[in-house]
Amino acid sequence: MILSVKDLVFAYNGTDILKKIDLAVEPGQLLAILGPNGAGKTTLLKCIGNIHCPAAGTIQVEDRNILKMSPDKVALSIGYVAQHSETTRLTVFDAVLMGRKPYIKWHVASHDLQVVEEVLMQLDLSKLSLRYLDELSGGELQKVAIARALVQEPRLLLLDEPTSALDLRNQISILSIVREIVDTRQIGAVMTMHDLNSALRYADRYCFLRNGSIYAECDRNTISSDIIEDVYGLPVSVHNIDNCPVIIPQQPL
Repeated sequence: MILSVKDLVFAYNGTDILKKIDLAVEPGQLLAILGPNGAGKTTLLKCIGNIHCPAAGTIQVEDRNILKMSPDKVALSIGYVAQHSETTRLTVFDAVLMGRKPYIKWHVASHDLQVVEEVLMQLDLSKLSLRYLDELSGGELQKVAIARALVQEPRLLLLDEPTSALDLRNQISILSIVREIVDTRQIGAVMTMHDLNSALRYADRYCFLRNGSIYAECDRNTISSDIIEDVYGLPVSVHNIDNCPVIIPQQPL
C-alpha cells in the first residue's frame, strides 16, 4: 500500500470542510479526485501532502505517519505539483535541482546532478535546461513542475489540476507523462481534475467528492450516469469508445 487515509476530517473556522475521508492507493495506481467546485478536492490533496493540518484522522505513506513528519521528511515520500507554477528568473535546470533539497546537506553531489539530468531527459526537457522559467510556455512550465517533484524520488505524487489552462495537445502530453511515470516507477499518484473524460482515460480509479464527503468510488467498469448526475446535478450518458468510458451531457445548462 502506497497511501492510506482513514477518518480524515478538515475544519475551517469551526466548519467541517472534509468529513470522514477514507482513501487508499496501491503501487502503480493513479487515483483521480473529482467533484464540483467547492467540493474539497484541493483541500484533500493539501491534507494528504501535509500542507493543511487535518482536525482528525490518519495519513500514511508506506506505513509512515505523514502528519508526524517534518516538511523535509515528507518531501522524501511525497512530491506535490501545484495548480500554478511561479515564473521566477531561474533556469529550468536550477528549478528542477531545487527538488533535491531534502537530500542535499553541505553541497550538491554528482548523484543529485545525475538524477536531475535523467528526469529532464525522461520529460524531454533537456533542450530547455538553460532556458529561464519566464521564457517557457504553460505546458513547458507544467513539465518543469512535475520534473521538480520527480527528482525528490517520491513514492506518492500529488497533482492539483495538472492540465488546468493547457491546450488539448499539452493536456494529453502531461497526462501521458504522469501515466507513464506511475507505471514505470510503480509509485502511487493522486490528481484533482475537472475534466471527467480525461480522468476516465488516464486514471485507474475515481473518487467523487460532494459537500466534503466521498459520494462514490469506482473504476472504468463501475462508473455510471447516476453517479455523475448525483454529484454534478446534470443528466449524462456514459458511452464506451475505444474501450474507454466517455461522458456526454444530455442537455445544455
